[in-house]
Amino acid sequence: MTRWIFAATAAAALTLGGCGESPETNTLPSENAAVANDAIDNGMATNVQSAIIEMNDNTRNVVLVRALIDAGLQCQGVTESERVSDRDGLPTWRATCTDGTQHLVSFTADGTAYTVSRN
Repeated sequence: MTRWIFAATAAAALTLGGCGESPETNTLPSENAAVANDAIDNGMATNVQSAIIEMNDNTRNVVLVRALIDAGLQCQGVTESERVSDRDGLPTWRATCTDGTQHLVSFTADGTAYTVSRN
């Protein structure tokens, strides 16, 4: 019984930990991009970009599907992702959804995802 309560409390804490917005997300996307590009230009570490680049394919596909869903696109899952040429200096992947649609997803230094879709 104690383990179940602890597990439920831990799960709730982790879920609530993801709630809320950081101050950067309260700005316009163009302002976020400017901040991210300044960080890159100044040689600051781009931890989010590095983390995504270093992820295994399955983990990266989960990040990509979340970015696509957050952008309002229909994607039930990403079956394949391929790193393509950087767009505007941002690391970019081509994500293929389970229905065969493809989208480009780029990430800024702060983790903001930009999506491009032909659909």
